[in-house]
Amino acid sequence: MKQSSFIKINPADSVVVCLRPFKQGEIIEVDGKTITLLQDTPAGHKVLIDNAAEGTNILKYGYPIGHAKKDLKQGEWVNENNLKTNLAGTLEYTYNPVEEILNIKNENRTFKGYVRKNGEVGVRNEIWVVPTVGCVNGIAEKLVDLLKQPYYDRCMFCTDDKHPIDLLEKGHIDYIIKKAIGYGVDPIVAVKVACHNPARYFALNNRGAIAPGYLADFAIIDNFENFNVEMVFKKGVLTCKNGEVQSFPAPKIDEYLEQRAHDTFHVAHLNAEDFHDERPRGVIGLVPGE
Repeated sequence: MKQSSFIKINPADSVVVCLRPFKQGEIIEVDGKTITLLQDTPAGHKVLIDNAAEGTNILKYGYPIGHAKKDLKQGEWVNENNLKTNLAGTLEYTYNPVEEILNIKNENRTFKGYVRKNGEVGVRNEIWVVPTVGCVNGIAEKLVDLLKQPYYDRCMFCTDDKHPIDLLEKGHIDYIIKKAIGYGVDPIVAVKVACHNPARYFALNNRGAIAPGYLADFAIIDNFENFNVEMVFKKGVLTCKNGEVQSFPAPKIDEYLEQRAHDTFHVAHLNAEDFHDERPRGVIGLVPGE
């Protein structure tokens, strides 16, 4: 099997990582050893290079990632069912850097980075700030300083589950926009963080703005201070006005999506006996007949 279908990250590793799904019985060559895979193994998962007795450390990146819960055979799929962490109890963390000398030839390699003032180099990574816990209102106030250049292009608003009463009385993303503006965020920036940035992040390339070629999905508000939504348009059609849903054509659903939606749950025929269970259950209480 070609090396490109799997990778041994560190010479000391006791596993290789599959770069594609492997079928049981496929053969790979690692360190001069011929290894037959004992199970179907998904891409990104580990395969054992040599037999490992119970309790043996399994190495990846040159370091133990856990130990074998039982005797493992060469070619076995290593996963949470047969690997146990070495962590136990409460551990004190200390930072002990190890200087690693890499035996890599200097071939004038380059990468997209920049030079710091002290002469060291850094990488221009993309970091997105996504506050996912919308019920913690204080998080918006703490992130206000990020909602300005050069950071706001990498921020977006979202919420977790919200109670229906909160949706009715306060709103959804519009409520977060209103809070941000109240904290002093530029209203245009607040709207962009709520609409344009998420559309870019999730590659919804025809949404998130009003422009030629974009779907005409937008809302009209009274003003930035109150931010009450007066009208909502979906693909250019008015769907809601002053809180009342308007009559509009039902959206067209692609045939393949409709087929998938009606073919997702498969179960044998059930009768009353299938729901009969005498085992005790950890419940608060039961109401007869309900």
